[in-house]
Amino acid sequence: SLQPNSFTWCQPYRDYCLDEMSLSLGYDTLPFDNYYRFPVWVFYSWFRPSVSYGEIKACIREINNKNYRLANKQELKSSANSQFAALLARHDKLTTVRGDLVRLLNQIQPVCCAGKYLHNTDELQTKYQNDKQEYLRQFRFNICPENSDSEGYTTEKIFDAIRAGCIPIYWGSEGCPEPEILNQEAILFYDPDNPDALLQQVRRLESDPEYYAEFISRPPFKEDAADKIWQMIDGLRDKLEKVINQH
Repeated sequence: SLQPNSFTWCQPYRDYCLDEMSLSLGYDTLPFDNYYRFPVWVFYSWFRPSVSYGEIKACIREINNKNYRLANKQELKSSANSQFAALLARHDKLTTVRGDLVRLLNQIQPVCCAGKYLHNTDELQTKYQNDKQEYLRQFRFNICPENSDSEGYTTEKIFDAIRAGCIPIYWGSEGCPEPEILNQEAILFYDPDNPDALLQQVRRLESDPEYYAEFISRPPFKEDAADKIWQMIDGLRDKLEKVINQH
């Protein structure tokens, strides 16, 4: 994140070095020919550089199918392998949001923290060999806030939660992560000024099977999400080709 409330070492690059680079990438929306919005989650999600439109479409269709989450999570919920909520984080240096969320949800059930921050379980390493996706699949909720709250700043965290079939518990992106791609109705949002709203919603999801089933049946991606993602990737290819041809 390059915004004023982000890491201090990033501040010298807040202008994306536009005067020095043929092409700069970032999460902001800027009106410059040598700048292209390509947020970090595209790099770190499932879409390798050679991905095709058909592969993106198939991936989105699979995840949007309610059985992707419904069958797996309902089966887990009735078994001994079901887990409540997970946080995977290295730090909480810029805010207290991660710690606040863990303390909040610990009122319902203990939150498993498999990262360096608030570490209380070694299962990610010992049982899942550091496979984040396989580890998260056993959880109903994934606490996945950003490092900072800036418009457009959405990382891979919420996409990893969705891919694992978890309900994301999110903070960041000014409460609207990738609005053209993600279905905001399939996300739980944390408001530091009103934490009880989230607490009561999670309590209801844990105590009301019909509400839980309805919630996890909501498609995480918007209907035309594959088209939007493809436009981002294909647009970057066009930008790179122009830069290469100029040199």
